[in-house]
Amino acid sequence: MSPDATLAPFIPPTDYLPQLGRHLRNLAYAVPLVRLALERNTVARPGLFDGMDLHYAAMALIVFLMERRTTDLGAQRKDIIAYMSWVMAAMRSSLSGEESREAGEVVLEALSNRSDQHQAFRCELFEPGIGLVPHAFRLINVAPSEDGRILYTATNEAILLHLAMLDIDPAVNKSLIHHTVSGQPGLSTPGIR
Repeated sequence: MSPDATLAPFIPPTDYLPQLGRHLRNLAYAVPLVRLALERNTVARPGLFDGMDLHYAAMALIVFLMERRTTDLGAQRKDIIAYMSWVMAAMRSSLSGEESREAGEVVLEALSNRSDQHQAFRCELFEPGIGLVPHAFRLINVAPSEDGRILYTATNEAILLHLAMLDIDPAVNKSLIHHTVSGQPGLSTPGIR
């Protein structure tokens, strides 16, 4: 055996590594929410979000857009800001109307990636045997409707983020996600708490 062969680095086979691509994609969907919470004093004027749970605000926005996706194909900005102003004021009643509106707008802008012209969020995720794979996703789509309104809608990724956070019996989880994202009716969900 040559000395070079004994010094070669051991490269383990990737066949036995867990396949976590889908899990990591679902985890990546939470990054914009975490970033908003961590950067609370740089994305808005310092102190605006004191005493507020920005994870709650972001998830409330996603739930609102999920509901509006089914009833009106989305929501207009003015309706979102009115709703988010109400959410922010409920979290901190000392906010003025203008502060509530500002706080709601910041949450909407963070989740729609307005600072990057509403482009997709981007990250790289590890896939065994491949390496780092680029991944792009949106939590909120912004698009004109047939009647000319600009509508904001929750994306399938936002819905998956919401479903991944539910307290669901594991036996129900896979079927629920499939039916919700595909829009197929007829699912009974007794395992949701």
